[in-house]
Amino acid sequence: MLQSDYIGTAADATNAFPNPQNPFSTAVPEDIVFDPLVSNQLAQNFVGVKVGDVNGSTNPAIARAVQDTLLLMLENRHFQSGETFALPLYLDQWSRLEGLQFELQIDSNLLELERVEFAQPELLGANHVALKNTGKLALSWDNASLQSTKNESNSLIILHFRAKIASELRSAISLSESRLAPEAYHREQEEGSALALHFNNTSGDALNAALTIAPNPSAGVFWIENPFKNEVSTLKIWNLNGQTVLEQQAVLPGQIAVNADKNLAPGVYCIRLQGFSGVFWGKVVVAD
Repeated sequence: MLQSDYIGTAADATNAFPNPQNPFSTAVPEDIVFDPLVSNQLAQNFVGVKVGDVNGSTNPAIARAVQDTLLLMLENRHFQSGETFALPLYLDQWSRLEGLQFELQIDSNLLELERVEFAQPELLGANHVALKNTGKLALSWDNASLQSTKNESNSLIILHFRAKIASELRSAISLSESRLAPEAYHREQEEGSALALHFNNTSGDALNAALTIAPNPSAGVFWIENPFKNEVSTLKIWNLNGQTVLEQQAVLPGQIAVNADKNLAPGVYCIRLQGFSGVFWGKVVVAD
């Protein structure tokens, strides 16, 4: 059998395929052996055989195997007309790649892209992104110099949207393959990987867990253990009346300090910390 990643090969010109309807059902002789070779052998002919995209139908961005695909991750969520929100786009360990490219199709009837924020601007910035009038966002990044960063983050970019009508992200954003093949390139691998867009469905908070908060109760500063360090996460704290008293979205430290003396009146507060892999919950009592 021919290897699946061959573009072409050379076969012995005298070979007769036993089954013309399925010529590669048996091994194709790719060499002619003379053992021993005692004289010059002339007129030993080979025929070139194209075994890749013979009819022009192959999309190089479609992976040949599961391990060839890297996932661009977004949190699926519903939005209301007029709502503004920030949406991190994640790619696991993207700063270790040699390069990547993709194009997002944003439905301009549902969402208006107000701006793009860069999680690691020292590596990937505005010069790597192009916004099209057709609602497409193209990103092309080359890290051939193998530049690295001390603060590695899985957050690639952060998209800031304004919703035009009520809908959900899964219906508003897709990965376009019409002009730019979505793919990534590895430092030590000759072959690249395809990129695919995956929506995490966190409705119902299926991946929730309890936050570690100490001291609790607290009369001053309390600390929240952050399971999403080195990636963009959203911290939200609200009181029992449903009023949001603190909300922050950033690459937060491993331990998040909250100064109850300055920010919170005595009472019970709910805490929600969300990253691309799940949601963590907690409660804290602020004492007099």
